[in-house]
Order: sequence, then C-alpha cells, then structure tokens
Amino acid sequence: MPFLSRILLALVFGVPAGLWAQVTIAYSVPVGATSNQFISNPLGLDFDVNRPVYVVSVGVFDSGQDGLAFSHVVRIYDRNTQASVVMETIPAGTAAALTDGSRFVALAVPFLLPAGFQGSIVAEINVTDGNGNTHGGAGVSLQNDGGGALTFVGGGRVSDNGPGVYPLRLDGGPANRYLAGTFAFTAVPEPSAVALLGFGLAIAGVGAGCRRRKLAAPQNQAAR
Repeated sequence: MPFLSRILLALVFGVPAGLWAQVTIAYSVPVGATSNQFISNPLGLDFDVNRPVYVVSVGVFDSGQDGLAFSHVVRIYDRNTQASVVMETIPAGTAAALTDGSRFVALAVPFLLPAGFQGSIVAEINVTDGNGNTHGGAGVSLQNDGGGALTFVGGGRVSDNGPGVYPLRLDGGPANRYLAGTFAFTAVPEPSAVALLGFGLAIAGVGAGCRRRKLAAPQNQAAR
C-alpha cells in the first residue's frame, strides 16, 4: 500500500501507526535522578484526557538507571470507577527498555483512552528501589501533554491498602510530585488535521493521475 494511503487510513481509523504518530512520555524523568524515599505504598499521579490517546507502554522510575532490584506492577486506573484499565509488570534488572530515567514495557495492543477519561498512573514500588518525592517542592519530572491531549491534575495519591488497590489518600502536590509510574502515548489527530490531510492526498492523487495519462499518451500514438 502506498505510503500516503497508509497514513490516511491510520488517521481515519484512529490507529496509532508509527508512520505518523509521535510517541510522548507523559512524565519524563531526567537522566541521573535517584530515589529520596523508600516506602512500599503504591503511588499515583492524576491526569485528564482532553483528546483521545493511545497508551503504547507503561514505565517505572529506575533510580540511577542501573536496573531494578524487584519487578514493579504499573497500572492506569479510571479515577471515577477506580477500575484498573491497563496493567503491565516491569521486570527486575535491566531487561525493560530504558528511556531517560524510567524503564518501559510495551502493551501488546495499544489501549485507547477516550476524551473525558480521568485517570491515575499508579506504580507499586518497594523499599529497595525507592521513588522520588518532591515533598511539596517543584516537580522533577517533565510533564508532556502531547500538544494539549492531556492535562495533569491533582497533587499525587498514596495507597494505604497495599498493591492492587486504588490509592485514595491525596497528597499535597505538585501534579508530578513523585518519580514512580509513567506511560507513553500517542495522541489521535484533531478532525481538522485529518480533513486537511485527506484534501491534500486527494489533490496529490489527481496530480498523479494526470501525470500517468501524459506519460501513456505517446505510447498510444506510437502503437497506431
């Protein structure tokens, strides 16, 4: 299938094809960051979805980027229903892909978060690997909203009930208070962008057709 046709199909059906989609890390941890807190409470950060996004991988903070002592379960929860909608385990060691200060595991199938979704990215951490905590100061991680696809909200949250339970205790902020869980996503383009690209491809198709007819004309005359 031609390159431009694949792009158009990806946009029309909202599929995050690598041909066009830019992958964004929601909470990007700087290289060299290290833990300053060592607890076993799952930690969460809240976000709202303004435009549909596909989650392509989830990650966890790796202090010093020298490998994880234990595996970590990372989940995305629906804040309204407190249901886990995405779950992956980041393995111990250095097997998981390292990007900046976090290790990532790709989802087998990208997961769509629709516009209006209110979520939390929650990492089940441990006292050996630890986590980062601003303790109310300025956030360390860079929050990337994918061109306005996400809004980062709240002040962090903590679970006092152990792994697998949605964390209900709210912390004091900022919205990127912890170095813990993160995720990578690709935003579905705005409808106007799809329409504009479709128009451009249509014009390109007409031009290509005209060129083919011009090239074919001398051959037809020679045959006669």
